[in-house]
Parts: sequence; structure tokens; C-alpha cells
Amino acid sequence: MFSNIHIISVLNQKIRYSVSFLFFFAAYAQNSPLDFYQINHSLYYFDEIEGGEISGVTWHFEANKFYFINDEEGIIWETNSTLNILRTITGANFGDTEDIISLPENKFGILTEAGKLYVGFIENGAEDFELNPNSFQEIIFMNHQGNSGPEGIAFDEDNGLIYIAKEKNPMVIYHFSLASIYGDTSIVPEVSFNAEMALSDEIDDISGLLFDQRTQRLLVLSEDSNKILDVDPSSGEIKSQFDLQEDHQYEGISFYDEFYNILVAGEPNFYVKISRPCQASYINSNFSIQCLIDNILELNDTCDLDLDFDHDYNIYDVLIATDIQNGFNFYNCAH
Repeated sequence: MFSNIHIISVLNQKIRYSVSFLFFFAAYAQNSPLDFYQINHSLYYFDEIEGGEISGVTWHFEANKFYFINDEEGIIWETNSTLNILRTITGANFGDTEDIISLPENKFGILTEAGKLYVGFIENGAEDFELNPNSFQEIIFMNHQGNSGPEGIAFDEDNGLIYIAKEKNPMVIYHFSLASIYGDTSIVPEVSFNAEMALSDEIDDISGLLFDQRTQRLLVLSEDSNKILDVDPSSGEIKSQFDLQEDHQYEGISFYDEFYNILVAGEPNFYVKISRPCQASYINSNFSIQCLIDNILELNDTCDLDLDFDHDYNIYDVLIATDIQNGFNFYNCAH
């Protein structure tokens, strides 16, 4: 039986937590999903790719396949969802190919360091085959010589925008719409923001790019700095960063399933997985937020969900649970 003094104490604590909830809600809503990932430190190697020099990777959502591109030999390796190589595609002899992106209507974009984007089809099938480079649309968006040109490409499907990152000296992020571009052509892309000014305090180069439809932001991969940044493309504001912790030649970045788990690939022939822990999958519309609050107040120990993985149960876990119940599935592997 609780005493009146204990009940008053609990009510005061609940009021303080309610105030904290309201105070932190606006700020926390801007948090980055990148904060909730954990790296698998194992490097996985493709035995079939010897000296392959992987420079980019993309996930084809509809087919649930991956496409890894070589940087000089015009080779693309197609794998299944478990990263077993299904076939080798040759003929992508567009120059120094730095990245590849899956586009709607079974098209792909192949990026070169010289400042060209080639858009065309990769045929479905089970057998190795050779591309016809002449069947691809050529879009020249800059002229570059040397080894510090375009390195990463991303696609914003909602707005039909292509984002392209120039590696360094200086770092630049361009964007343009594919919708108004027909046939072989030269264009002048827009500069999204001053990437050198916005990012140079955190990274020394850009080696890969990925668009996160959940947040409408860019995930920017750096080889030299071994990091991934979550960046607002309208302003260059860095929302968060993820430390890859080990020094490898990270060249490409992609989601690898509908749960927004991340795959990073690099030279010569490796990949690593960065996953979102699924503790949040317990949260649904019937979950009692009050139970979680009571756990924080030490009134029970049945809802001890550390949803932000900070080794503590606090108001932030309540905020995440509330986000999930309201449909913000940044943290929920079940959606």
C-alpha cells in the first residue's frame, strides 16, 4: 500500500517527465535515424572478385538484387539478396566508372569521374552478358580531369532528383532532375549547398552518396575520414554522423532491404553491414507508453526497453516509442 507522501512524489515525478517530454519533443523529432545503427565489424569478401576494385553499389528494390561496379574494367556484378554473385555483366566501358544507381523503369545510372552520367537498361536474365554502351543516354554535367572528380550518386525518387558528389578539391554536391533531360546532352547542374564549407570540419572527402527517403536527406560516405554523415541537402546542415571505426577503402553505400539497413562496399572486393537493432519492433498501437514511464519511475520492471541504446531507460525511450506509435518508423525494423 502506497503512502500519501509516496503518491505525491510519484505524481511530481510524472509531471516533471511530462514537462520534459514536451520540452524535448520538438528537438528529438529532428534526430537522425543514423543514431540508431550498429556496425557489423566483419568484412565480407567476394571470392569470385579478384582485384575487382569495387567502386560503387546499388540495390534494385523490385528485383531485390545488388549491382556492384568496377572502376576501370567496365564490369558490373549482380548478386542476390544474400550477396551471392549471380552473373557478371561486361561492356560498361564508359571510362573510370565510380558509382551506379538503380532508377525507375529498370534503368540504371552509371557515373564516371570525368563528369558524365550514363542512363540505360540492364536486361534481366540468368546468364552473363555484355552491355551495349551505345544504348545508354549520355548526360555531361561537368568536365573533369584527374582523380578528385565525381564519386557518388544518389536518387530522390519522390522528387525525381539526381544528386552527385564530387570527391574533393573542393567537395561539391550537385543535383538535377532527370524528367526534363532527353537524349545525349550537356547540362549545368545546380549546386545544392557549399559542401566544402559545410562538411570539411568533419570529413576530408566524399566517396559515396545515398538518399534517405525517410528524412529527405543525404547519407554522405567518406573514405578518408571513415564516416557517414546525415546531411540536409537544402542547407548542408549535418544532422548526425556514424563512425565506421575501422580504416578501409569505403567506396559505395546502399540500403540493402526495406528496413533501411545499410551496406557499405569498397576496394578491392569487400562489404560491411550496418544494421538497425530491432528492439523497437515490440512497439505497436497497443503498447502502453505508461508502462514504459512507470519503468523509468521504477514502479515496474516489465517495460525496460532501451530504444536509443544508450544503456539507460529515460524520457528519450518514451519519445521514440511515441514516434513509432504515431507512424514515424525510423527506429522500427518491422515497418
